[in-house]
Amino acid sequence: MTLTDLSNGFRDDEQRRRVQAVIHDRLADDRDQQECPFLMRFWWQLSMS
Repeated sequence: MTLTDLSNGFRDDEQRRRVQAVIHDRLADDRDQQECPFLMRFWWQLSMS
C-alpha cells in the first residue's frame, strides 16, 4: 500500500482517526528527532484521506 491508498487501508473512519491520534501523540514525544518528518508526512496523508 502506498501513502496515496491510505483511505482503503482502514476498516472505517474511526480506526483512521485512532491511528492519527497515536501518530499525533508520538509527534508530541519528540525525543527521536529523525522520525518526526516521516511521522508528519504520514499524519498529513491520513488527514487528507
